[in-house]
Amino acid sequence: QSELRERSQTLKRESETRTPIEAFQAKVRDIYNSKICQRIIILLISFNFFINAVQAQIQDELVENSRAKNLLNLVDLCLTVLFAIELLFNLFANWFWPFIHDGWAMFDTFVVVVSIAALAVDEVPGVSILRILRAFKIIRLVKRFRKLNRIIRAILVSIVPVFNAFLIGLLWVMIFAIIGVSIYRERSPDNFATFARSMFTLFMLSSLGNWPMDELPGFDEEGNMNEEVTLFLLLFVVIIIWTLLQVITAVLMDNFIVIPGFCNTHLKDSFSASVYINPVFSNRPPPSQPRLGRR
Repeated sequence: QSELRERSQTLKRESETRTPIEAFQAKVRDIYNSKICQRIIILLISFNFFINAVQAQIQDELVENSRAKNLLNLVDLCLTVLFAIELLFNLFANWFWPFIHDGWAMFDTFVVVVSIAALAVDEVPGVSILRILRAFKIIRLVKRFRKLNRIIRAILVSIVPVFNAFLIGLLWVMIFAIIGVSIYRERSPDNFATFARSMFTLFMLSSLGNWPMDELPGFDEEGNMNEEVTLFLLLFVVIIIWTLLQVITAVLMDNFIVIPGFCNTHLKDSFSASVYINPVFSNRPPPSQPRLGRR
């Protein structure tokens, strides 16, 4: 209670020493962070993504100066203006360093600037590439939904360990690619003539693609087994598909369980909080609540 009292007194002193501009900025910040305003922004982002999908679907059907194209361009212009206003609203509410240090705000700034640039140079060839970036605005919804934000944080935490596991798998695929070029270069030049072709063939195979059975059959016409091809396929499937790909998935799932997003939000040390496992995924209790065993 004493800490809450001191906190309230501190806030009261800060409110008394605020300038009129800072007081107005605080009101704007409260309005911007309100649930109604955030829901409106979510609807605008979703509607913008829907319009981008419609434009991509009927791109070939849009005739120059047609009614549908003019309507979509008008909607696109309105959405760009609304997002620019929302960006200025956010910039004023969180001026200056809170806005700069917010990664999502910087991402939104980049998308809005690109959208305005695409409208300004609409007749320049290649501007459609800039328009593609506007579809990434839907990623902002990750910040609005807590569960989606946890998934993104888990993926970011998993980048390094998953990359290490992926690197091991890639090395083994490269080994099999070198062996494939050495053995099957003359028998299947379309698939194993070079190292690049061999890598492409094995990547297709690892993604459950087809093996070139016409050139490298596992059995001949008389039904006899081709031991060389069969052993190569068996080793590749067991080592790469059945083992290493599953290891990469296991590393990813392990980092989905042990992430800061599932820890107690009241813990201040994010590093120590990252080792806490959510009771939803594990029977292990939180560190502050030890399990009482039977005597």
